[in-house]
Amino acid sequence: MDENIQVGTENTENTQANVQETQEPKKVNVAEVLRDLSKTFSVNLFDENGLTMLKEKLGNQSQEVESLKTKYEETSKKALELEQKESEYQIKIEALGLGFKSENLEEVLALAKVKAKDGDIKSGLKAVKEQYGGLFVNANIGTQHNDIQGDKPGLAKTEQEKYMEQSKFVRIYNKNKGK
Repeated sequence: MDENIQVGTENTENTQANVQETQEPKKVNVAEVLRDLSKTFSVNLFDENGLTMLKEKLGNQSQEVESLKTKYEETSKKALELEQKESEYQIKIEALGLGFKSENLEEVLALAKVKAKDGDIKSGLKAVKEQYGGLFVNANIGTQHNDIQGDKPGLAKTEQEKYMEQSKFVRIYNKNKGK
């Protein structure tokens, strides 16, 4: 046992001697350091006002960094808000595409959030359409678009469309245009 203890003490004495040898301070040339700082910050530190100009420059840079941080935070908040609005609009477009009435859109979306499986609002919208289709779905969703001839089947004609249908001048114009 005595042999193990002696080996441990010899190693620690050798390492302490190595540590003391490596801790000698380096000599620093002040003129070189000032020249490097002058080049880096574009300030003449050999001048009387050089140090105050350097302090002002560093103070301005710290203020600029703070202002850029606040601008970054503001723009990131705005970007997040825009992403949320975009997702809300995409959900509303999806609901309108499924045929829900625009007047009842808020109620439909609230029901869809309740019916959503795993947070998927699209599955919730489909479930609402299946369960409450008669209440919220627009009945003539397919007839809102014009057909190939430009007629609007199943929808009441406007005053202008009625006039154009009955006017002989419009019929003559259309007949001449077709030649």
